[in-house]
Amino acid sequence: MGLCLASGAYQGAWGAFLLFFANVLAILMVGATLFFVAGFVTRAEIGSLRSLIRRFSAAIVGLILVTALLSSYLYGLVRNVRIEADITAVLDEALAKVPNTALVKVEFSQRKDGMDVISTVETPRVVEPASVKNMEDTLRNRLGEPVRLFMRCSVTKDVSATGSTNIRPYLNLDGKVTEAKMSSSMRLLQQAEQVAREIASTRPALQFLDIELVELASRPVLVVAIQSPHEPLPGEIAKFEKMLQDRLQETNLRVVIRRTTTSDISSKGPILFGEAHLGITTPESEKAQALTEATVRSYIEAIQNCFAPSVDAVLSEGSWIVRAEVVAPRVLTPQEVQAIEQHSAETLAAPVLLTVWPHAEKLQVTSKGYGVLGEKIMDSDH
Repeated sequence: MGLCLASGAYQGAWGAFLLFFANVLAILMVGATLFFVAGFVTRAEIGSLRSLIRRFSAAIVGLILVTALLSSYLYGLVRNVRIEADITAVLDEALAKVPNTALVKVEFSQRKDGMDVISTVETPRVVEPASVKNMEDTLRNRLGEPVRLFMRCSVTKDVSATGSTNIRPYLNLDGKVTEAKMSSSMRLLQQAEQVAREIASTRPALQFLDIELVELASRPVLVVAIQSPHEPLPGEIAKFEKMLQDRLQETNLRVVIRRTTTSDISSKGPILFGEAHLGITTPESEKAQALTEATVRSYIEAIQNCFAPSVDAVLSEGSWIVRAEVVAPRVLTPQEVQAIEQHSAETLAAPVLLTVWPHAEKLQVTSKGYGVLGEKIMDSDH
């Protein structure tokens, strides 16, 4: 009681006092009864019934009052347990449709015009306001009063030995990991992720990021997020989609690939040939490589409005294998690439095999002319 009063927790102080008072009254009544039963007090010493009631009137009134108060507390406790069970059931059913999401804790408080509910969830992505509104409406119908729902999202990621997983793990009362029931959409998503990871593991340049299921009125759609330097071909996506349909027994399933473009850059520049940046070299080989790259770049940029910001050259069996990133308002023709190979070979006295990667999106155009994005454009006369 003193600790609660000192910290300003008056409701806790009142509860502590009530518990203390109930203990005193209970000890008093039970002690008096045991003294009488054990024979410490005779009938003659007790006196008349009126005298006995007068002697214990204050204790009896206090006991009745404490019983009424404790009964009221018990009723409120049972009511709160039922409300918490209803809130938990509604939220858990709604969150079962959100992958990797688990309900951790529910808190609520009554106000004059309704109820405030704070739920703590662990989820890989923040719950959308529209979903919170749907859960709020369901709670209002279930509890029969206005509800304000606040979702405190702890962003987490469940990871198993095979990567991220779509289970909903909990610790039960025995301290053992158990899983809450998964919805059919979550089970479909779990199986689809496993297939996607199997395929991504065979593509070193492709990195699997995430997968989500969008339930349209017409069909389910899987949105697969990947990280790759190259855009997947429609034929590859169709093959992957057919594989998922067969494995998941879901012929109506469609797949959308969401690609994040990546580029690897070292101190030498963008990596077109890994060996040109990370291979074992000598001062002589570095000098020959630099000369080859400069020669090829000069012949590419000799073509009007063509720029070669990145060129990598690797010597293989006496021939120079060259990759060049070309920024231009058009794609170079095979004849132009062949001419660059011939001129470079004559200059270097060694065969040159050139592969051109056109990047028109890096081209910038101003009133002065063409140029590479991020570089100053000189007047066309210069």
